[in-house]
Amino acid sequence: MARTASTAPLVRTLDCLLGISTRISRAGVWACGALLFAAVAMIVIEIVLRAFGSSLHGAHELSGYVLAIVTSWGLAWALIEKAHIRIDVIYMRVGPRLRTVLDLIAILMMALFVVVLLSQVWELVAGTLKRGSTANTPLQTPLWIPQMLWMAGLVWFAFTVFVLAARTLLGALTGDRDAVARVWGNRSIEDEIAENDHSTRG
Repeated sequence: MARTASTAPLVRTLDCLLGISTRISRAGVWACGALLFAAVAMIVIEIVLRAFGSSLHGAHELSGYVLAIVTSWGLAWALIEKAHIRIDVIYMRVGPRLRTVLDLIAILMMALFVVVLLSQVWELVAGTLKRGSTANTPLQTPLWIPQMLWMAGLVWFAFTVFVLAARTLLGALTGDRDAVARVWGNRSIEDEIAENDHSTRG
């Protein structure tokens, strides 16, 4: 199916959604960075206080929550930046058409993984809400709070995956292989070298 004017509105919509996802994911990464710095500061204070026989009573627990939340919210940005590990031994040795097929298979498998992941995560959070579970710690944190923040990051990751999947599928169906390569295609060694060189000079 060739790309026609009838698909242009859908292309613009998906590109707009991808742009929104990029901006929000970037902001999320910056927020996660600030959260990590706060967790590190809290741990340093905890170490100092323990040297004087005192404690914050919860630094270890809170830092664990931070790690989980930061991980889930960083997934979308890593996906957009193509930072996830992909095996490209075959990918880099085939033609553009087969690369498009491999890209499509990869993103659809990622979408399937996200559906399964979210179903399991929701069962966990729903069980926590139903039981009113709290952490077995001095803080007795209601576990639904960190779990919901963690799940929110995974939901945003899922949204990004589905937008990328839809854009990749549309590009594949319309024969727009350049768009597929741009939004989801694996980066070549030359691209990575150029990016590292640009970062070093910047």
